[in-house]
Amino acid sequence: MTTIVEQIARIPDPMARLDRYMELQGGRIVSAADPDIMLLFGYDLPEADKYLLQWTQRHANDCDVLSLNPIHVKVYGTVMPDKENRTLFDKKIQARNYAKKKASERREWDGL
Repeated sequence: MTTIVEQIARIPDPMARLDRYMELQGGRIVSAADPDIMLLFGYDLPEADKYLLQWTQRHANDCDVLSLNPIHVKVYGTVMPDKENRTLFDKKIQARNYAKKKASERREWDGL
């Protein structure tokens, strides 16, 4: 079973990879030296540092740069989550509630 970071690492565009990863990091401090970031960029620290700095420049309202070399970024919770993930989550909850309802109905008939 693969982790979310391993799935994100398969995205070919490096900035898209980083955007998708940073959506999940609201409220945390992210460093270019973190193992997850290093996995996204093939364990290349200068490349990870470069792309993380570019991300902070594009999302100036969503983060604060705490230090450089390697860069440490405090990500705010204002980065919007992916709507597809929310939709899939809602469908999963809906299916679970439907299954519980059907199981409850079967239990009622078993008593007769």
